[in-house]
Amino acid sequence: MQTRWENETTPGIRIGEITFGNPALKGHTCPIIELSGAEAGPRLCVMAGIHINEASSIAAAIAIAGDFDPRHFRGTLSIIPIVSTHNIFKYTAVSPPSGDRDLHWSYPGNPQGTFNDCLADALINEWAANADVLVDMHGGDLDERMARYVVIQSTGDPEFDARAEAAAACFDTPLVVALHASAMNEPGRCCTALAARRRIALVSEAGDFGMADPDSIAWHRNGIRELAALLGMTGGNVREPRAQQYLDQYEWITSPESGIVEKAFKPGDWIEEGACIGIVTDHYGREKAAIRAPQAGYVMMQKSLQFAPRGFWIGAVARPRG
Repeated sequence: MQTRWENETTPGIRIGEITFGNPALKGHTCPIIELSGAEAGPRLCVMAGIHINEASSIAAAIAIAGDFDPRHFRGTLSIIPIVSTHNIFKYTAVSPPSGDRDLHWSYPGNPQGTFNDCLADALINEWAANADVLVDMHGGDLDERMARYVVIQSTGDPEFDARAEAAAACFDTPLVVALHASAMNEPGRCCTALAARRRIALVSEAGDFGMADPDSIAWHRNGIRELAALLGMTGGNVREPRAQQYLDQYEWITSPESGIVEKAFKPGDWIEEGACIGIVTDHYGREKAAIRAPQAGYVMMQKSLQFAPRGFWIGAVARPRG
């Protein structure tokens, strides 16, 4: 990895761009913002723009460094506010994990694999190789409404899992997806890849419809401030965490037939397994099929699309742990 820094405009904060050494990533650059504290300490890495339309998380990542005073900061805060710069102006939407894997589902990556495999590998093995915590911020693509939640990876190691849960508690949400340990056997999110190495990473989700929503931006920024305090990077006190519900497995809500989708669920709702949560109609409004909840749990995401082919994902539900 190489970094080309511009002149420091704010004492302790510098900006630049990074490139990676893998030939498959030739020509790919990412902006980087880095805050260096007055004292040595932990390294916190934050990235956004894995999905290029998730505006709230990108706006939060760009602004985060300004939330800290380098004179009263320990360690390093390294931020890549836009990872998928190759998708700028393409309006590329999130692809489901069951389809061609996009970057979000490609960790731990592979330096001899596809472009996404190579970029996933470079992010966690070069840029974030020595990070004490990695945060991957997301939040609502052009066709998505999101619940506010955090994703971490459970391992079955009580000490590690407690540290991951403490990091998740820095974000003000009642919902934490603590993926079951069995998820570590498959490619997936960065939190899964790093948990296999007993390193902490989490995914934060807040935002809707590709809009830069001020409340969602503030939610992401507040979570990073709390996390920095937890790591001892600032002199701030860690707030008392709110009660959180742990969820351990996603199921995708899919359209049972091709047609017009009428949804009767929204992010944050509790739904019962088998419950009717919408219908699919034909072009004349005649019902073709009921949409049934695949499992009991909380709705984490809802797609806003009106038309869907059979089997296409239109939402996600996560069940309580155990």
